[in-house]
Amino acid sequence: MAKLILLFTFFVNLILNFAWLTAGFENRLPCSLRWVEASTGDFPPSTAIASHSGKIYVARAYLHDYEKRTILGWYNREENVAEFFYRDSDSSCKPIIVRDITTFEVLDNPNSCEVKWSPSASGLDVRVDPDVPTFVARAPAKSDLWYPGELKNNDSIEIVVDNEVTTFRNYQILSSSTGGLHLDMDEFVFDPPDNSAPVVNSVSVEHFRNDANAHVTQRVSHSRKVTETFQFPISSDFKVSKYTASASKSVGFPSFLGSKTTVKIEQSFTEGIEVEKIEITETTLTINKTIVIPPNSWITVCSTINVQEQVEVNYVARGVYSAKGVTPRALFVILQEEGLDISLTDQNIVLTPVRGKFKGSVAFSTDFRATDGFRAGC
Repeated sequence: MAKLILLFTFFVNLILNFAWLTAGFENRLPCSLRWVEASTGDFPPSTAIASHSGKIYVARAYLHDYEKRTILGWYNREENVAEFFYRDSDSSCKPIIVRDITTFEVLDNPNSCEVKWSPSASGLDVRVDPDVPTFVARAPAKSDLWYPGELKNNDSIEIVVDNEVTTFRNYQILSSSTGGLHLDMDEFVFDPPDNSAPVVNSVSVEHFRNDANAHVTQRVSHSRKVTETFQFPISSDFKVSKYTASASKSVGFPSFLGSKTTVKIEQSFTEGIEVEKIEITETTLTINKTIVIPPNSWITVCSTINVQEQVEVNYVARGVYSAKGVTPRALFVILQEEGLDISLTDQNIVLTPVRGKFKGSVAFSTDFRATDGFRAGC
């Protein structure tokens, strides 16, 4: 007789993936671009940001004069030209144009952020230097080609083209954002089940006869369906009002004896309203055994799956927040402003506890036996 005890800890491997989809600047997160080294004669990375049709690339360089300064310019790969300019401390001074810089940086988008050129600021605008409130912008400066310039206020930008600096009041600002948050859940811990829940025994009885003078091998299979209900509340405990418009999850239920049922749940909700998603699934549990029937013999095989019905337990899982192109530390600061129950670990992981409820049937043991077929019953 073989007996398997199903513990609720078998749900530890259960993984739920949440992807929040957002729309509009007000629902998006800032996504990190990076400045990478480049030089004249080299091709920029395939993900480099161009201000116009892959011809003119956003570039910056450093001035090592009495103070280290970052200056914005552009790089034209076709003409193999990089051009920058700066002014001395007084912005009214005559611009100083620099064309002899051969090593500089281009703006790169390795995280596949969504980048846009917009006529107004969005709060997701890309800075020339993280320590200075100046932003990357562009304007059609020559032959309808858009060249990048540095926006220091919301009034105008200056662009250098062909050794001449021109001021533009009609411009577009570069923004970089990502579509939303992801919450991955694992390490489920379930409360102990209530032992008062009713137990149902699913019994299968089969008879096998071997009239041959040799041993016969026989495969025996017994299946039983159990119903599982998984409840997940989308509530203010972990909902992010500024960035969340809808949520989805994929639930994989590891079954008692190795099979697996996967359910995809789509859930949309309105900001400020707490809702709950309930999904009911059926999982088929199967016992497979191989028996050997002696010559000229009868065998009766009895298999039982013991199922506890109407089980209802609470769970708590580890939730891990992430967002494409957003560092965990930056994401932690954003979610802190939302007032969520979160923490930042030494491994740079943003954690939150997620609670829910499991209801359904749980197969907690099996029984299998083979007896002499001439005896009655099992």
